[in-house]
Amino acid sequence: MLRATAYLAASLLVMALAIAGCGGRDGDDTASGGDTTTNTAASGETSNKQESNSSAPDKPVAKAAFVKKANAICDKTVERVASLALPAIQQKTNESGRSQEEVEVEFAQVSMAPELRREVRLIRDIGTPRGDQAKVDAILAAILEVAEEAEQNPKAVIQRGSSTFDKPSQLADSYGLRSCPYG
Repeated sequence: MLRATAYLAASLLVMALAIAGCGGRDGDDTASGGDTTTNTAASGETSNKQESNSSAPDKPVAKAAFVKKANAICDKTVERVASLALPAIQQKTNESGRSQEEVEVEFAQVSMAPELRREVRLIRDIGTPRGDQAKVDAILAAILEVAEEAEQNPKAVIQRGSSTFDKPSQLADSYGLRSCPYG
C-alpha cells in the first residue's frame, strides 16, 4: 500500500508531466521567476520563513503575464518536490531503519513546507495584476496555510495526502493558475 506521501509525490510527478505545457515554460528559471539559489532544508540550506500577508502592490503586471509566470514557478516546484520525494524517502527509510511514515513526516516538514514558501515568495516577486490583489493574496495565503501545517503538524498533512491542497488548488484554479500550488 502506498503511503500518503508516496502517493502525493507520484501524483505530483504525474501532474508535472500533464501540465508541462500549461505555464508557458521555456526552461529558463530567470524568465519564469525561478530562484536557483534557494534549496530546501533537506539539501542543507535554510529557507526564509518570513512571509508578508500581501503581494507586491507596487508592481502591477498584466494578468496573462502573471498567470504564465506563476504557472511556470509552480511547475518548477512540482518538479523539485517530485525529484526529491520518492528517492529521499526510500533512501532514508532504508538507511535509517526508521518507518516510512516517520521519514514521510520529516519530508513534509523539511522539504515540502520550504518549497511551498519559496513558491509563494517567487510568485509575490512577480507583482500583482491590477485590481486582483485580494484574489492573489487569498491564493498565496492558502498555500502558506499548507506550508505552516506541514511544519507544525506534518503527520496530518501526510495522512490527508493530496486533499491537503484542495483549498489552495480551488482558489488558484479559479484564477487560471492551473499549475499551482503544487500542480
